Amino acid sequence: MENNTYKPSNKFNIAGFLLIILAVAGVGCLLSALYLKINEINPIVYLTILLTCGFGALLGLIANLIIKKSKIRNPGMAILAVLIGVLAFTYFKWALYINWDNQDIMDGVDKSNSMAVQFRLRQYPNADKTFTEVLTSPSLLLEEISDVNEQGRWTYKANHSSTTPTTPVKGIPLTIIWIAEAGILLLIPMIMASIKAKCPFSETDNEWMAEYKTPFMFGNYDLTRNKQRILDYPDELFNIPYLDILQPRQSYIKGILYHSTDFSECYLTLAIQTHNKKNDKYDSVNIIEYLKLNFPQVERLFDHCHLNKPFASTTSYNYQQPYQAPQQNTQYNNGYAQQPYQPQYQAPQQNPPMNNGYAQPTYQQPTYEQPQPAPKREDYVNPDEFFK
Repeated sequence: MENNTYKPSNKFNIAGFLLIILAVAGVGCLLSALYLKINEINPIVYLTILLTCGFGALLGLIANLIIKKSKIRNPGMAILAVLIGVLAFTYFKWALYINWDNQDIMDGVDKSNSMAVQFRLRQYPNADKTFTEVLTSPSLLLEEISDVNEQGRWTYKANHSSTTPTTPVKGIPLTIIWIAEAGILLLIPMIMASIKAKCPFSETDNEWMAEYKTPFMFGNYDLTRNKQRILDYPDELFNIPYLDILQPRQSYIKGILYHSTDFSECYLTLAIQTHNKKNDKYDSVNIIEYLKLNFPQVERLFDHCHLNKPFASTTSYNYQQPYQAPQQNTQYNNGYAQQPYQPQYQAPQQNPPMNNGYAQPTYQQPTYEQPQPAPKREDYVNPDEFFK
């Protein structure tokens, strides 16, 4: 799933772009003389290849330093800047090489003898051209390079001048060697610049993401076979057994976490570490690069690998919210909202006093009523008066 991996924002600035070109071209031009001199005196081909690779790596480090400081997240523009810088340096290097070659050709000629000078110029018509003339004339430079390729200047064992009786390397073999050299000087810094520009960058912090100091170690698992499953479902990570103790010469899976300041943005790279019996070291092969993890997954990753969390834990992967009863829907009566019934508060009754474990009745003061005389009836006859 494409959204589960980091994608650079392709942002860059013109100042950083131009600075890469100037820095790569400038350093390359300054070190061209040293590079050519070492190649001239070096008799071993393998050392020449290593020197070329080292020179290309140096240009890549310079480009990466500027990419980091300028915060360039556009791999294409980083590659283009390095390409222009290396081409400019290569042009300068060839002009310097042709100038030195012309000086070597004319050094064996007595300058006071005009006939000798004319004879040498018939063999090498442009041998009297200065460095400035060669540098400012691309057509002249190409013509000189063509002459060198046709005649050759050095052998496989050592670099010699054209006057050496040993047959020099020339023609198609020399062209292949030049192409290989240019390819190394171009590809190494371009690849390094592209990798740096693709590194995770936090747009929130406006900084490159930091690499967590402690790697995550996993045990036996077929990472290559289950790569796509992890990309589609990052929770599959937690089915990989973590590795508590690394046994000697044991292969394992290494996870490197790149994170923002507050760990709200995190990306995980998984690599297979295989023990190499020849040098007794581990060979690393990246299988998954920059897998996107959300904050709960990062918390769970630390718990899964039994590592202390370097951040304040706000949630947990097994955290459950407390139950809340659902609210009743509002009832309506004749179109008006009817409030739900709420019981009135009633004060609690006092417990009756106890006496030896028995409830003691509360004494109530008796009330007395005065007797009322009977009502006098009009038809009432007193018996004493009746019998008189």
